[in-house]
Amino acid sequence: MQPTLMAVFDTARHAQIAVDDLLVCDIPSETIHQYRLATGAEPDAVIKPENEVHRPMGAWGWLINDHPPPGESRTRQETLYRESRLRNEPMVVTIEMSPHTEGKIRRILGDHAPLQISGT
Repeated sequence: MQPTLMAVFDTARHAQIAVDDLLVCDIPSETIHQYRLATGAEPDAVIKPENEVHRPMGAWGWLINDHPPPGESRTRQETLYRESRLRNEPMVVTIEMSPHTEGKIRRILGDHAPLQISGT
């Protein structure tokens, strides 16, 4: 199992900005996952497929190589993403790391001041 880093952000917007920077710095999109964090929930507990979100596909996402999941998951994840943005909900971002990418990922996340960072 690959080591994973978890970062908690105060809003979906702040989480997306950090994810965009990770993508621009060549962290593969398939290693990055975002989850909505409902009020009162523990970050570890929300890392479930039904809580995963992804922004709607657009020109910017295409340019930075941000690939949404296919089909039914895509529609559900885009809907959750829109709702999370509207509600200004906190987000949990997980990133699968390799020994070669860990330092870069930690630096990028540090630049975005998440509320919490932890590794597994």
